[in-house]
Amino acid sequence: MSTSQNCRLPPREQGEALAWGLLIAALTSLPYLLGYLSAPDDRYFLGFVLNAKDQNTYFMWMTQAAAGEVFLRNLYTSIPHEGAMLSLFFLFAGALGRALGSLDLAYQLLRVLAVILLAWSLWLFIATFAEERRQRRWLFLLCVLGAGLGWAWNLSRLFAGDYGGLVTDTELLDRPFDLWVPEGYVFYSMLVMPHFTAAIALLLLTLRWAALGLRDNRLGLTALAGLMCAALSFVHPYDVLIALGLCFAVVGLHSLRHRRLEVGTWRHPLLLALIAVGPILYNYWILHHNPGMQAWLVQNKSASPPPMSYLAGYGFLLLGALAFLIQRARVLGRDLEPWQWLAAWLLILPMAVYAPIDFQRRLAIGASVPMALATGLWLWQWAQTRPWWSRALPRAVLLMTVLALVAPSSAFHWLNSFRKVRDFAGELYAYRETVEALAWLGRQPGVAEGTVLARFETGNLVPRFSGLTTVIGSRGQTGDFDRVLAETQALFANQLTETEIRDLMARHRVRWVVLEAESLLGPEGGRREGQGLEERLAGLGLVSIYRSGDGRVVLYGPG
Repeated sequence: MSTSQNCRLPPREQGEALAWGLLIAALTSLPYLLGYLSAPDDRYFLGFVLNAKDQNTYFMWMTQAAAGEVFLRNLYTSIPHEGAMLSLFFLFAGALGRALGSLDLAYQLLRVLAVILLAWSLWLFIATFAEERRQRRWLFLLCVLGAGLGWAWNLSRLFAGDYGGLVTDTELLDRPFDLWVPEGYVFYSMLVMPHFTAAIALLLLTLRWAALGLRDNRLGLTALAGLMCAALSFVHPYDVLIALGLCFAVVGLHSLRHRRLEVGTWRHPLLLALIAVGPILYNYWILHHNPGMQAWLVQNKSASPPPMSYLAGYGFLLLGALAFLIQRARVLGRDLEPWQWLAAWLLILPMAVYAPIDFQRRLAIGASVPMALATGLWLWQWAQTRPWWSRALPRAVLLMTVLALVAPSSAFHWLNSFRKVRDFAGELYAYRETVEALAWLGRQPGVAEGTVLARFETGNLVPRFSGLTTVIGSRGQTGDFDRVLAETQALFANQLTETEIRDLMARHRVRWVVLEAESLLGPEGGRREGQGLEERLAGLGLVSIYRSGDGRVVLYGPG
């Protein structure tokens, strides 16, 4: 039951943690490098290996930050509103992009830095529980690579001749969790989502310093944890609930076990909450009182999938975590050692991800860490009692076997990212003419006021490349999405009456319209009903203000 007593790592070991971070950052950067280098002349690599439509919204924040804005607006809805969103991560990314002259470069650099930060934070977190350096190294790899049985599901799919493709949100719910929720896993987050990576790092730092502060009754460490928690709330606010919940749970279990309330002990969760609650209340206020941010609430509706998705998504890690809890059940709450936080995290997770709230699934962020760590600690303690443990070969075989059982899903994501960046017609690429047209529009003087109307797929790119508001472009951030999607589709099919077109233009304050070949041609390149839309736009006083070299993209604006 021993636990690490040190608050600091030796410099050499910190160097090893940073070296691992650099190695992982290099490995996860390879598919991105391939995407940038192999993009055809007519395609623009968007800089992602997963879910480009969602990640383009991050560039929306960065574009505004690069322009000097601090309180950010939701540019995916035409609902009038003031800037209110405070995102430290994307404010920094935008400022960095302005300094470097490239938001793409800033985003990739920030992804690399986030990976290194998480590697260092994870090693530090593990050191809270493990004293031996070789044990820490193995636990680190287990936490980084640990995932579930999604790889087996993928193999069965491939043997059946299903080689993938876009699926609906409902179809995703039936798949193992480790195939579609990056924030639940360390390596998957490192590969695809820099702000998830940074959020997990800040969460682990919060929990480490809060655990040590509580154990040693050092309010200074708890205050430091509170500052980390406050910073976390400006990166990924939901995660603060995990940190606060764990702190109160550990102290609560301790009080129940001893049947008394110790004021000195309860000071720690109260101090943590006092420091961290302000940003949370601010986020809650803007999401419910700012009209543009209310549209963003749709994104919060992320209910958990059926239990089987979680069971398959964590696989062997769940079994090890269960063994850890059974082993220590009799001493749960007896003391305030850091391992109590690990047990509390494992106990709270099932309740959190099925709590009666809209954002259940988001509370699984970083959940592979406590499961992998608990599994590794239990297995290490068990193996130390075996006579063969002192021999290097059987010890190495055991540890490598465990890694081989839990790492294939992480390997799948890395390998699959290379396949995806070679799909030039897929969601990771945009037509270069479209990107250039939107960038041209954003550079024109006096374009701050007004909205851009484009088909849904192109609207997703509008805020990123022009810095302008779009009528539609994000299912999670466009207000009244279903209605707006239906009416914009009808417009580009030229199915609206003159009155309906004028009403749509006025209601969304449309100043520019983007027409592309896809808007005007049928599935085989023939004319379709939407072909007459250019003439109707002219009747509304809109004229062609930009035409790409091949005529594929035409911008219409005031004459």
